[in-house]
Amino acid sequence: MKYILFFLAGCTVMIACDDPWEDMEITVVSPPAGGDTADVSYLIEWTVSNTESWYDTRIDLFADTDTDPSVGQVMIAESLSIESTAYAWECVLFPEGEYYIRALLYQGTWDTDDYSDGVLAVIHY
Repeated sequence: MKYILFFLAGCTVMIACDDPWEDMEITVVSPPAGGDTADVSYLIEWTVSNTESWYDTRIDLFADTDTDPSVGQVMIAESLSIESTAYAWECVLFPEGEYYIRALLYQGTWDTDDYSDGVLAVIHY
């Protein structure tokens, strides 16, 4: 909840406003906590809460070798629709390794994110 203060003719007026982004949340559900493997492609899945009143909210996806978004992440999809719940990642040309998947939910300057609980092992057979 946000509060806005107005000063009018010697009076202070406080108005409480609900923050429409306060309950916005994204959760990466695939790859799962136990991890998974991929060679050519992989279906990354997530859930999003409270999508009723969002306007122009988007999702970006990243592969990351750790859970620190300030270093080492590589964007794999950008500006996905808020209505989407999955993305088929074509990882056939991606280097072999173990990657966490980060989903970034954003609107304007506001954002929130989540990392997969497990890693996706990209292994080319």
